[in-house]
Amino acid sequence: MNRLGLLLLVAVGACDVRVRRAGSDSMRPDSAARTGTTASARRVPDTRRSPPRVVRHDVIARGTHGIAARVRWLLSPDKLSLVFVEDPAAVEADPLPDGVIYASEQRSALVQIEDVWDATPSPDWRWLAYGRAFILRGEYRDTIAAKRWVTLAQLFAELQVRRGVDPNRAAQYRRDVERDLREHSFPVSGMSIMYGAASVGLLRLDSLPAGARQLTDTVLPTHLGGWRVRWTRNDTLGVGQRPARTRDEAPASQWDLVLPLGTDSASATITVASDTTRFVPMDWSIGPTLDISSAIDPGTAKVIDAGAARIESRGGSIYLTRPGDATPIPIGPGVALAATANGRYIAAIAPRTERRGNETPTVAAVYEVVPQ
Repeated sequence: MNRLGLLLLVAVGACDVRVRRAGSDSMRPDSAARTGTTASARRVPDTRRSPPRVVRHDVIARGTHGIAARVRWLLSPDKLSLVFVEDPAAVEADPLPDGVIYASEQRSALVQIEDVWDATPSPDWRWLAYGRAFILRGEYRDTIAAKRWVTLAQLFAELQVRRGVDPNRAAQYRRDVERDLREHSFPVSGMSIMYGAASVGLLRLDSLPAGARQLTDTVLPTHLGGWRVRWTRNDTLGVGQRPARTRDEAPASQWDLVLPLGTDSASATITVASDTTRFVPMDWSIGPTLDISSAIDPGTAKVIDAGAARIESRGGSIYLTRPGDATPIPIGPGVALAATANGRYIAAIAPRTERRGNETPTVAAVYEVVPQ
């Protein structure tokens, strides 16, 4: 082979090496970024996400939604926790028990509390106070049968026995509670014989176990009352006694001030007050009224920038977009009202799944977006 032919052969071999190396590098999506050149290859996301599982929780799961219901919610200062309340009323605005959901991204907890007169977190979000609601019906009589007071008082006595009280003292304890229940009761209907009672409950939010779902009933028999609950700036709890009138929105007639203790108890009454200016005002957001005669417009368009997440309501459905999501995630039917910072919990108005003729067509619900 002459000298010219040898040079040509070496050149062709070198070109072949460069082509094969270039072909190998082109399979790596970040090569263009490293070399500063442009490439038409589609960039592969750094992490792949499986579609999340979405669970719907109606705020009042088994109770009545009434003729109309007011909806309100509160976000913690860091927007990682949410309290969502549905407050129904009966005919003539007679009071009905509320439903409450507390949800926390920090603890992946969603706790549902049914049958309460009122609920609110403390200003520092360490506690959630609620007034457990009890209703006794006359059943076509002009008074409440004695056996109904006895049955309710027995529930309190059994709880005390489970907490370690001597069973031999339970009978006397039941009689004392029965007397106190009668003294603290109040009418809850202007059309029939119905009386309500209340007992304070406390949930220690910063001690909830991860993934908490169940509410440990924290009825405090020594603190009957809880028609309304409020907090002062130093974590003193105001326990509102019977309403001033038989209306769902009626204020409490007076307040017993107590201190929360441990994880689910409170001190004896410190003092009795009527001045409400000492209580910290909570900046509740008020939603639409759920009415038996009309539904919320499912076509309502709304966008919520919760923090890291973006929630959009359009065409009767809710969609969630998080950082790294290529496309919005369909959540479910309804209109979103609020959401925690990363979109884990979304408070919404949703169509009722099974509606009877005397029920509201829409309900308050929380969608839980569970990572897979």
